[in-house]
This record gives sequence, structure tokens and C-alpha cells, in this order.
Amino acid sequence: MTRLLLAAAALLLAACASTNDHHDAQDSAALAASAADSYVLTACPVSGEPLPAEGYSTANVAGHETRFCCASCASMAAADPATWGPLIEQSLIEVQVDDYPLTTCAVAGTELGSMGEPVDVLAGDTLVRLCCAGCANAVKADPDKYAAIVAEARR
Repeated sequence: MTRLLLAAAALLLAACASTNDHHDAQDSAALAASAADSYVLTACPVSGEPLPAEGYSTANVAGHETRFCCASCASMAAADPATWGPLIEQSLIEVQVDDYPLTTCAVAGTELGSMGEPVDVLAGDTLVRLCCAGCANAVKADPDKYAAIVAEARR
């Protein structure tokens, strides 16, 4: 029985690996770049005011190139990334979760929810939902690859 379970697990892992291997490096980079072109937040993360179509301020906060309604909000967030970074990350997740295009883990290929609540991580500014926390290291190691998988699923 143990051998049967080990064989089944090995087959599942091999299938999951081959599912994600079909994305070559050029496609991954191109899709990740196109994902970066579409900014998802519609409100200033500091003031809550709607972002203007033009004339907004930007700042890199905790690794996220973020738009703000004004230079004052951008300066405030950039000066305190420990406070504003997690809030920006939570906002990025919240605006993408409702229309998330995949029903399976982007890393393992298992059904989302089959191992408990999905784990939400960001690959850059792109939400990637995972079956478990164990898959998060793969996204951290190659965020462009997983952002590209999500971008491809959105097409």
C-alpha cells in the first residue's frame, strides 16, 4: 500500500512539473511585462481618493511601484514602507481575488481549496493563488514565471 501511495505521489508531482514546463522563458518574460502594464489599484493607498488618469505620483514602496493621488501621499508611503507595504500588498490581493482566472495552484497544479484555504502571494503586483504555503518559495524564486502564468490565463 505504501509503495502504491508513493508511486501515485511521484506521478502527480511529475504531471504537475510537466504542466508548468510548457512556458518557455521568452513567453514568460513577455507575459510578465504585459501584466506589469496594467495597473490594478484605482484608489490612492494612503488617502483612499480615486487615482487620476494622469498626473498621479509614484513611489516604490516595499518593492511595488505604486501610484498615489499626490506627492504628499507618495512621500508618506515611501518614508514608511514597513507600515504601507503590507497595506499596499493587501490592496493588490483584494482587487485581484474576485476575478482570479485559475482554479488550480499555479505551482503544483492541484485544485485550489483542496488543501484548505488558498494561500495568496504576489509575484510583483500580480496575485498568485496557491494550494499551500509550501508552494510560495517557487513563486519567490521565479516571480516572472508565475505572473506570466496568471497573465496567460487572463487572456
